[in-house]
Amino acid sequence: TEGVRTYYCSICGSTTTESIPKLEADFNVAYDAYERGDYSTAVSIYSVLAEQGDQAAQNNLALCYEYGRGVSQNYYTAVYWYQKSAAQGDVDAMTNIALYHYLGQGTRQDYAEAVRWWEKSASLGDGKACFNLGICYRDGTGVWKDLDEAEKWLLKAKELGHPKAAHTLEQMKRLHS
Repeated sequence: TEGVRTYYCSICGSTTTESIPKLEADFNVAYDAYERGDYSTAVSIYSVLAEQGDQAAQNNLALCYEYGRGVSQNYYTAVYWYQKSAAQGDVDAMTNIALYHYLGQGTRQDYAEAVRWWEKSASLGDGKACFNLGICYRDGTGVWKDLDEAEKWLLKAKELGHPKAAHTLEQMKRLHS
């Protein structure tokens, strides 16, 4: 929390942290609004917080743009906010940016860039990223085909509880043995 407080003070120009509880309260109001389906209220609050540099608000605002909740669906804007959040270390945002690069939605299709983002989020323990890296190495998408590397990432995804990892590993072993 102290890091968030220090970061917030640096972006708002304040020398105190008196407004931090307000920032956290606003985020909770936005989150509650989103959960009850009041997307326009959520977007209004997330937008202000995201502009102030709030990582979680940036990620949640990206989700709103991704699914068109409270705003018109816009993959380019979703990618913009995911990138802002990922730059602050948000693992889910990193994984989402990778998928956008992989699919070519909201940005140009770039498998190698997708792999780079998945490597970042996988190194932070994201099971989806590990699984996707395993598939990329298995198929040679964005990287040189490398079945040993594929197995490594799929095993890691399995350890992290990814629901498809064990089956994919079994299939890969059957096909390549």
